[in-house]
Amino acid sequence: MWRGRDSQAKRVLQEVKGRGEERTTPKQAGRPPKPKGFRHVLAWLGIWIVLGAASLAAAYYYFILLNPGPEISRENIQRIFALESPVYYDDGQSVLGVFFQEEHRTYVPYDRIPRFFVLALLAAEDKNFFSHRGVDPGGILRALALNIKAGRVVQGGSTITQQTAKNLFKRQRRSFYAKLVELVHALKLEAHYSKEQILEWYANQFFVTGNGVGLGIASQYFFNKPPEKLTLVESAFLAGCVKAPNRYNPFIQKGEQARRQALHRAKERTHYVLKGMLELGFIDQKQFQEAIAQEIPFKQGKIRYGLNAILEVVRERLERPEIQEALAEAGVENIATSGIRIYTSIRKELQEETLRAVRQNLSMLETRLSGYKRENILEHYQRVLSSEEEVDRKEFLFGKVKAVRGQAPSVEIDVELPGGEVAKLDREGLQPLLTALVQGMRGTWAAPRKGDEALLLKEIQIGDPIFVRVRGKDKDGRTLLTMERYPELNAGVLVVQDGFIRAMVGGVDNVHFNRAIDARRQVGSVFKPLVYMAALQLGWNNLDPLKNRWQAFPYMGRIYIPRPDHPNVQDWVSMTWAGVKSENIATVWLLYHLCDRLNPSQLKELARILDMAPRSGESRGAYVSRIRDQMGILVTRESLLQAAFEETKEELRTDLIFGGRNEELRGLDDLHYGSGVERYLRERHGRPESKATEEELRVLHHNFLRLRALQEDMRNDYESLRWAVTRADPGVRAGLPAGGKGRFYFQHHPDGERIVYTQNPGGRPLVALDLGWLASQVGMGTELERIIPLSRIWVDGVMPASLLDQLQEGIQKRLASLREKDPYDLEVLIRVPDFRVTMALRYVVHLAKRAGVESPLEPVLSLPLGANAVTMEDVSRLYYAIVSGGVFRGSEEEDSLGSSTFLIRRIEGPDGEVLYESEPRFQRIIPEELCVEMAEILRKVVSHGTGHQAEGALVLKGGRNERLLVRANLKVPALGKTGTANEYQNSSFVGLIPGPVAGSLQLTHEKGVVIAVYVGYDDNRPMKNAHIRVYGAAGALPIWTWVAQSALQYLDYQEQLDLVELAFRPSASLGLQWSKDSVEIPVDGNSGLPRRDGGEGPRIRTYGEIRGEKVELKRFFAPIDRGER
Repeated sequence: MWRGRDSQAKRVLQEVKGRGEERTTPKQAGRPPKPKGFRHVLAWLGIWIVLGAASLAAAYYYFILLNPGPEISRENIQRIFALESPVYYDDGQSVLGVFFQEEHRTYVPYDRIPRFFVLALLAAEDKNFFSHRGVDPGGILRALALNIKAGRVVQGGSTITQQTAKNLFKRQRRSFYAKLVELVHALKLEAHYSKEQILEWYANQFFVTGNGVGLGIASQYFFNKPPEKLTLVESAFLAGCVKAPNRYNPFIQKGEQARRQALHRAKERTHYVLKGMLELGFIDQKQFQEAIAQEIPFKQGKIRYGLNAILEVVRERLERPEIQEALAEAGVENIATSGIRIYTSIRKELQEETLRAVRQNLSMLETRLSGYKRENILEHYQRVLSSEEEVDRKEFLFGKVKAVRGQAPSVEIDVELPGGEVAKLDREGLQPLLTALVQGMRGTWAAPRKGDEALLLKEIQIGDPIFVRVRGKDKDGRTLLTMERYPELNAGVLVVQDGFIRAMVGGVDNVHFNRAIDARRQVGSVFKPLVYMAALQLGWNNLDPLKNRWQAFPYMGRIYIPRPDHPNVQDWVSMTWAGVKSENIATVWLLYHLCDRLNPSQLKELARILDMAPRSGESRGAYVSRIRDQMGILVTRESLLQAAFEETKEELRTDLIFGGRNEELRGLDDLHYGSGVERYLRERHGRPESKATEEELRVLHHNFLRLRALQEDMRNDYESLRWAVTRADPGVRAGLPAGGKGRFYFQHHPDGERIVYTQNPGGRPLVALDLGWLASQVGMGTELERIIPLSRIWVDGVMPASLLDQLQEGIQKRLASLREKDPYDLEVLIRVPDFRVTMALRYVVHLAKRAGVESPLEPVLSLPLGANAVTMEDVSRLYYAIVSGGVFRGSEEEDSLGSSTFLIRRIEGPDGEVLYESEPRFQRIIPEELCVEMAEILRKVVSHGTGHQAEGALVLKGGRNERLLVRANLKVPALGKTGTANEYQNSSFVGLIPGPVAGSLQLTHEKGVVIAVYVGYDDNRPMKNAHIRVYGAAGALPIWTWVAQSALQYLDYQEQLDLVELAFRPSASLGLQWSKDSVEIPVDGNSGLPRRDGGEGPRIRTYGEIRGEKVELKRFFAPIDRGER
């Protein structure tokens, strides 16, 4: 153990000091005599210098040595070390938590500070510490010279003593006077305390992480060891990061790239410190080489205090540059000793209700899924109780069963609570959990029957731990309990209003891992509205028809076939109904065809926005490399064939529509070119679901290349047929099917009889062609072409051969035109399907980023089905943007392209001075008209679709107008979308409560409260059993509804609405305020498509005109960032 001042350090420092003490005496000879007047001036100057020095000496003696003031007393410094920083709810009075309590520090006295840490600290911060008296003039000059040379601040001139003084004693805002006061404090510390004491204070006051402060916490947090066991490399890292630990902290970074950057910075900083130690002689060359060859051995240790999830987010937000700058400007260099007060936007009552909603709903849901088996419960509760010291429980508690009295149904259970109180669990308290248990055993709609209490009571024994909820007192004052199950399920909930977080629950206990902010989860169909908004911006309307039957989507040489999660009833649905019924195929179809309504000029503009067009001054080679090598878009003969195929399809489609040839139109609509089929089947081989379903095979086989090959076989078999029917021998005709590849059939069809050629009739209602009859017809002189025109034979029953011939002719014609041009000319690329689909995918990701999604998104066709994992903060910002049309940014984020959520409203100093205040700025990024169409989709999801459980569930009530509101029964409309991840791994609901229009009984989608909820196991286990499947509506929506109702009560809705009108119009209701230019169109209740006959039924709000029986829809081309490139 190293005690006292380090002799090696002193020796080295003295040697360094000694090098500068050698002086040469200036030569005296040869100097000209000084003028008399000059000597007189020098004399007076000398006198003033002596007087000044004497005054400074006297001041130093009196103010520094004799009367230093109470602020540098040991008692005052200990008080500063004990300063706490309270964090308040938004009422400014209720304390949410406290930073830097005693438990957040592990004080390390000087004799326990490792020798290497002290030497590393000297090398990193102040090499002359043991030789100067608090101020190092040489160090200041060196730092000044380095900063001037670099053109920026690269090194500070403050000594360790000055930094200790700055951290201990509050400095006023940056000024020369503040710096002077800091210098005086440093001199006082040097005069009255040893160097070792000053170093000890410095080592114990730097911020580490969360609420942690000082070397003791740092060594445990970064390396899972006490300070005494720190190695050279570990000491060098800690000494190098004392001023900005989060910059080098790999444990708190979000994303692998950020973590790698932090590790790189940590390594660079550690090497810088080690190099300084080598240059100062603190370590030798061998130690240096061994140290720089090592990786920093990070091993995150468990610090002994638990973190409230909200406090952890507050801590993270304190590290934001704008807050750090504001605090530094106010003289707060170290928040650990500043005593600042932090005011958040969390509404206390809403936060408590949100946590209650999570705990109570997850308790019931866990019971439905997992039952209540005693052996499982005991094992689970033992794990939970081992960490109970970190959880502050009040309403939901663990107790111990003391006695079970009586028999069902009149049983009572005595439960001993923490602190010794014995409470009562009666029949009423057993009923909720019993109901959930029965539903899990028999089905969602089951109810307990007589004698079912035994199912639960047999799993409860005296001495068992039991999880309960305090529900009140009985008439004798005894505490009444409701039985709960502590869940393995977890949840994340985020409530955001006007950019501010109003409630946040990161889990059942809301400590440690924050699932509302940090958990990335697949949220299923919650992402579909993102695609709808992208479509609305690119020329689509929310009443446009989307194809909703099984189909293949070829892209980049592969085929993607999405599966519906419920039976498809309608082949075509409107965009709104695709959201309402959560149609997978229709939404993927829309994404695939996202750019189809754009003209060439608009396509080029979109390509420029997405950086997919040639850049200014970019060579062709560089552009081709970017498109081909970076984006993977290869323009080959096959890709040009697919482009020609799609264009020919579109041209023929128009002809078929006008000709009323609906059957052929259907076959053409579903036809894909055929590239990637073999690869699809090959890649599926060996998987658990390796056998393709009947629908998949049908979709795969419905391709142009296969039909063309079949058509060639048909031509050959047709010639064989011609030959056979002219032979007199019936045996020749009988052998015809065996000799050919396929057969000709009659098919009875509503449009008339048709001839079908197929090699696989399957179970279709086909009748084999009667070759005898055909031979007789030919024998009577009728030509075969007149009986069976080759062009009118339906190839595989999909389409007539003539249509295939038209396709082939059109493809060849367009291919020739395309091949005359540069394949990587933008005019050609915007016609290539892979390029257009890539633009669609990249645009959707681009929109998501601009709307506030910070999690990385893969641009894949399954994106709208929840292929990417995102946070609740991501989706809350996204939904606010697509419904209100804007994002919130701080004043410092002028050039930012994203969105922010705010938690810290303001920060005050100990004396009440406002040091920082957040001022979110709303910026519109989406036109109002598109937000109206988007809000209509999400509104209809709740009123007619998968979110219907929330319809009518929200009622304005409570507050000082309770009686009036109960009588009025004002229903509040909700907007939102359910989401279910694959295999029921997560259940989500994200929705918006429209905001009040001040002074009216109207609500608006342009502002409001966004609530994002997900439910799931941390290990992504499926949420299902033999009777239960947890969809978005079953898992997340009940919590969402509870929280939304609480938000209406506690977020000042009543104060903004004009409730006086209810006294005069008791029948008044709350309505959504819509744009006056929007119209409501009657639609079919099954498809959501416009209905010609009008009448009763659903109506969809959109932009357009009704002209007779025809609806002319209005379209917009308003891609985000248009005009910025």
